[in-house]
Amino acid sequence: MDNKKLYFRSVLSTYMRSYMRERIICGVKNLKRDYRMLHQFDDHLVRVNCSNPHITEDIWSDWFSSFPDATATTMHEKRSTAARFARYLCEIGVECVIPRVPKMPPSGYIPHVFTHEEIRILFERSNTLSLMNTFPKSPLISFPAIIRVLYSTGIRIGEAIGLLNADVNLDNHHIIVRQTKNNHQRIAPINESLEKVLRQYLSYRNLIIRDDIDSPDSPFFVTSTGDKIKPRSLSDWFSKLLDLSGICRDNPNTGYGIHTLRHTACVHSMMKLHSEGMDMYAYLPAISKFMGHLHISDTERYLRQTVEMYPELASIDKEISKNIIKEL
Repeated sequence: MDNKKLYFRSVLSTYMRSYMRERIICGVKNLKRDYRMLHQFDDHLVRVNCSNPHITEDIWSDWFSSFPDATATTMHEKRSTAARFARYLCEIGVECVIPRVPKMPPSGYIPHVFTHEEIRILFERSNTLSLMNTFPKSPLISFPAIIRVLYSTGIRIGEAIGLLNADVNLDNHHIIVRQTKNNHQRIAPINESLEKVLRQYLSYRNLIIRDDIDSPDSPFFVTSTGDKIKPRSLSDWFSKLLDLSGICRDNPNTGYGIHTLRHTACVHSMMKLHSEGMDMYAYLPAISKFMGHLHISDTERYLRQTVEMYPELASIDKEISKNIIKEL
């Protein structure tokens, strides 16, 4: 985000700009949401003619109440961002009430976990996808390889798109994931079958006429023009792939987005290790690190969301609830 675009008008405008600049310098991601929230609060302060920088509980309440149709998740985000900004004001000597942030409400989102047969069909059908007409920035050249990486490594779609050539080491069979959600780098293993897929992908990708296509600092996954891929385009192709694969999506409460490959990778990994008789206390922390979770409870949530579809996981879920989560 460009510092020159930080425009505020209220009595807190100077503090809002300095707060955003500090977060930019610290390398905080997803600042557009923080900036949008501060702009909304800035407009509110101008609208109510607030001239006192010492924000009271009534001012916060009045602003929060101006979003009567907002979802619980949206209000949680607004309160969280407001609390961070209020703490910043207090730290620099501006007295301000820090609004209370309630617990994150349950999302109600239930991801679809693909069966092993569905995964096989998705992989097969992905090889048959084709363009109906010329589209120079299509990610189709990378798409079959990307969905295999998502399932094999469990990395997030944003992490996959953010990979550079230097991050993927096929000779040493690992991927260095640098651009992560939690700002914690990790290493994802590359198995033999995935290595074959990625080498085949590179043999085609490197034919793109572009001087920097194999540069260490260039994107690993690219469009047909060698540019970085946009997440939305991959989601569109994944939707087409589901239709082509004949996978039913008739449950409106179940998610079928491309991110469900990550949930599937987690659940299938737990199922495999559990079926091999490995002790839960040994493999659950390992899977948590494999998925890039900061807490084991995050991995447990993946399991709890899918236990109804995989009854055999119920025993694992019960043990986690009794022991590990109790200790967190």
